[in-house]
Amino acid sequence: LEGYRHALRLAPDSAEVMAHLAGLLEKTGELTQARELAKQCLIHAPSNPMAGLVLAQLDRRAKRFDQAVDRLQALRGHAALPVDLAGDIELALGQLYDQLHKPEDAYPLIAAGNQKKAKLLGEDSPGQQYLQRIASISALVTPQLVSAKHNQARDLSPADPIFLIGF
Repeated sequence: LEGYRHALRLAPDSAEVMAHLAGLLEKTGELTQARELAKQCLIHAPSNPMAGLVLAQLDRRAKRFDQAVDRLQALRGHAALPVDLAGDIELALGQLYDQLHKPEDAYPLIAAGNQKKAKLLGEDSPGQQYLQRIASISALVTPQLVSAKHNQARDLSPADPIFLIGF
């Protein structure tokens, strides 16, 4: 925090510094300062996506869910977002939909956000490998498989394998 505060003293009109400091303030619970700084940032740079994300997170914390969804949806359409920020936006929107009990909207956004974040780590990162494994398992679990009637095994011994799908 102190590093960004010092940077803001050196460059008081820097929208990038304002947005990053507002993000850190939001994460550390200094919500009033975060909101003020994010709004100030948008005065200098009206389309700054980081400041928009901070305001959406603050709306979510204040239980203004419709405003948070609107902000995040608008940010998703922002041109040329850095991959990490696009991932953060999709994750935040997915988490918000999950909180609103809309899993059909939440899951694809969380998966896409995680995929974007994993790309930053490279193809062989554990996160990317995990996402590839989940995608391959998801491809096998079709609606037809889920709805099919299955024969129940009888007289299982402790050595027989049991497979559970889901988590």
